[in-house]
Amino acid sequence: SEALDICEVAARALRGGGIDAKARPLSAIDKKDGTVVRLMPSVTRRTYMDGTRLLDCYLQVVSKALDEYEPMGTCERASGAAARILEAADLSSGNGSYEIVGLAEQDGDIERVAIGTDMRHVWAVRIVAKIIRQ
Repeated sequence: SEALDICEVAARALRGGGIDAKARPLSAIDKKDGTVVRLMPSVTRRTYMDGTRLLDCYLQVVSKALDEYEPMGTCERASGAAARILEAADLSSGNGSYEIVGLAEQDGDIERVAIGTDMRHVWAVRIVAKIIRQ
């Protein structure tokens, strides 16, 4: 089966909505401002006879900046009441690695994660998408 490309698809949707997001590990924004989309552990909801699985696929949008309010605003725009970019986006796989089932939803509130050792403020929000995985 193909590698799951949902982080790349979500980052592209965020860029289309004016947020400069990348599908990269957190280390990509060490000692600098930026926004990344990363895959969190998924939860299998159902396994079908053909071996495919219905998953709650969790993504995390993490934003980091010296200005405390910038990453908070980015996370709010990513899935908060203002724009709901990811909830309205078509998150269909580009490489066929999964099938999207319905719209993505915000999972919990945006949260202040930490102040990094570089004094940048880190905020995050989780998104859950129901997918069928081969």
